[in-house]
Amino acid sequence: MLCRKYSLYDASVEEWTSVLKLAHQWDFSEVKALAIRELENLPIPPLPKIVLYQKYAIERKLLKNALTALTIRDESVTIEEGREIGLETALDLAKAREIARSPVFSGKKPGNPRSPVNLAGVELDVIIKDVFHLPPFTEASTSSQSSTGRDNTQHNTQTGGTGSNSHQCGFVYESRLTLC
Repeated sequence: MLCRKYSLYDASVEEWTSVLKLAHQWDFSEVKALAIRELENLPIPPLPKIVLYQKYAIERKLLKNALTALTIRDESVTIEEGREIGLETALDLAKAREIARSPVFSGKKPGNPRSPVNLAGVELDVIIKDVFHLPPFTEASTSSQSSTGRDNTQHNTQTGGTGSNSHQCGFVYESRLTLC
């Protein structure tokens, strides 16, 4: 026998979250199921939804749409957002974003899930310095060899770089960690 479940309640996300919190705390499984069912019918932005569902141990499969939205959005996950959703979810999301942006071959499967590194030498040094909030590099640390040991003298000459962290290389980047 198919039993349909209708809602007679008109409550906000905040009210259903309070019900969910108490049901989870007191292990009232039927009330928790009701709160989840009602929350699923309300618009909740992806990040708060992930945080809420993780906090109250709700089935992860219900987060598919929220995780997809964060995977395909243009902006990468910020440090603050990563802290909210936790390390494991943030890293899984970064992996999904990178795979989703990898080249597609024959229109069917993603190619190499690793994005190519398109920067080297001075450009890479500046990114590392800015993203990790490092003090300015000295001439000795950014001379003709990068931290990878590669000789960047020819690259510096071609791009107008001087071996320091000057922005003479003609590239533009965002000054935040991009997990994509």
